[in-house]
Amino acid sequence: RHNGTVHHYQPRLIEGMANELRCLALTHTNVAVANIKRRRGTQPLSRVETIDSLARRLATAFPSISGTSEDAFDWPLIRAGATRALQRPAIRDAFARSYDQLLVDEYQDCSSGQVNLIKSIAAWMPTLVLGDPLQSLYDPIEKGTKMSWEEKIQGWDTLETLDHPWRWEDNPQHQEWVVDARAADRTNATGRRGRGGARRPSFSKRRAFDGREEGRVEAFAH
Repeated sequence: RHNGTVHHYQPRLIEGMANELRCLALTHTNVAVANIKRRRGTQPLSRVETIDSLARRLATAFPSISGTSEDAFDWPLIRAGATRALQRPAIRDAFARSYDQLLVDEYQDCSSGQVNLIKSIAAWMPTLVLGDPLQSLYDPIEKGTKMSWEEKIQGWDTLETLDHPWRWEDNPQHQEWVVDARAADRTNATGRRGRGGARRPSFSKRRAFDGREEGRVEAFAH
């Protein structure tokens, strides 16, 4: 089944490529990269990779500027180095000649360094990010790199809010719970799941984990 982000992500890629726009799509894991590639098929005008893969690619290409080496695995340093490299006009111009727009999935799971990298690109390239604080699956491993949802979306314009739980298309009871939980999240803003008086229906642990993908999914754009 489609989840909310991929369901909207794929048409954006297809629309962009139909207009011969070169899309760079970023997410967090190699599994997610493979999933997006499988859904969109082989499209020569788009590139899909992880955020850290892009950061490493930029940082190692310009080691004297980024302050990193090819064998470095200090991810906060790599992300900061990639962001620093993109401040150079020549590097930024070369990057801009390679892509026309940036798409970022699972923005809620970004560390502060990843947010800084994405926002540095968004300052001069059309950018769409999709995120959902109810979907946050993990905190950044590195200490001092966690950001609140409010900090992450600061400076973004809200493009749209998705409100259809696609994963529970065959189960209206679960769809209703997700919609109620999302509404409570907006009202309460306490950062906790399943609040606001909506009683969660019973279901298996596996489906419960999958269902975490169906909270509030928002699209923000520069």
